[in-house]
Amino acid sequence: MENLAFLTSPDMISHDTIAENIGIQPRSVLKFIDIHKSRLEEFGPVSYEFIPPKRTGRPRKVYLLNKSQALQVIDWTRNLKRNNQKAAIFKDKILSDKEMLEKIATKKLSETLASEDSF
Repeated sequence: MENLAFLTSPDMISHDTIAENIGIQPRSVLKFIDIHKSRLEEFGPVSYEFIPPKRTGRPRKVYLLNKSQALQVIDWTRNLKRNNQKAAIFKDKILSDKEMLEKIATKKLSETLASEDSF
């Protein structure tokens, strides 16, 4: 659970990461997202990419969710019987990472504004 962000963007979380951290099968999260995709699109576009297999076979679809979408999926999966505690812990981790990213962005913005003022 060290690095929650997917490799392509620090603001995106893969459905595989969600499944791994709350203790359910990635296929279950994938189906869940497929079923509720229109509801998730209220929080922004739902993006995905196809990952080529390590050996032979068909590419695998991996959903990439923004923080709001990921939190919504975690909330919905908390209703599943055995995942309640893991889902709550993972949600807290995402929220703390989001707050940390916002602090970093605010700090960079203030540094940029300060450097512009010095000219």
